[in-house]
Amino acid sequence: MTNNANSASRFGRRRTLRIVGALAGVGLVASLGGTSALAQQSGGMPGVGATRPMGGAGQGGMMGGRTAMMEGMHGMMGMMMGGLMGPNADRIFIQEMIPHHQAAVAMATTAFGQAEHPEIKVLAEMIVRTQNWEIERMAAWHRDWFGTPVPPGKMAASGMHPSAMAGTKPADKAFLEMMSIHHQMAVMMASMALGAHQKPELATLQQTMISEQAKEIGQMRSWHRAWYPAG
Repeated sequence: MTNNANSASRFGRRRTLRIVGALAGVGLVASLGGTSALAQQSGGMPGVGATRPMGGAGQGGMMGGRTAMMEGMHGMMGMMMGGLMGPNADRIFIQEMIPHHQAAVAMATTAFGQAEHPEIKVLAEMIVRTQNWEIERMAAWHRDWFGTPVPPGKMAASGMHPSAMAGTKPADKAFLEMMSIHHQMAVMMASMALGAHQKPELATLQQTMISEQAKEIGQMRSWHRAWYPAG
């Protein structure tokens, strides 16, 4: 029992360092609180907490969307932490990441249609293309590995529904802030899953998600500073 407990503790520490390292790579640790509900739900992981959005309070609708998304992040992270300690880590990751990606695709599609900057259109189109491909890959793996289709996900249950962006002005500012939070969730999920995986194909995809979405977060933060210096 003691050996099992020590092994679990070492695994938890390694995973925590991996998550913090991934976030630090794009300067995200500084934007995460240390003692939030997420930290409590995830076993008190140091340095991992509620995301503080870019900019100021913003409009009521935008603020409500951020709040719902962060609450969804807390719940998802708590559930993911428990699931990734067991033998079904790959299955749980796929079942959670697919609806997360579907929400990103829907948000990016909305942003493409109302973008004020051409850079947002390019990024939104890339997110749609990349994440649709990843959804297809994960869905195929789930069928091959577990013998069933992925259960239908519910974006709204995680506070990630694209309607949170509807009607917010400026539209590009809302997209940058909410998609940055959404990407941070994906980086944390993929970082937690690394080391718990059993399928090397999924581990490779997780590493790609961490790298590519971290770059996109950095780019979105740069645009936000340049376009909305007042916050």
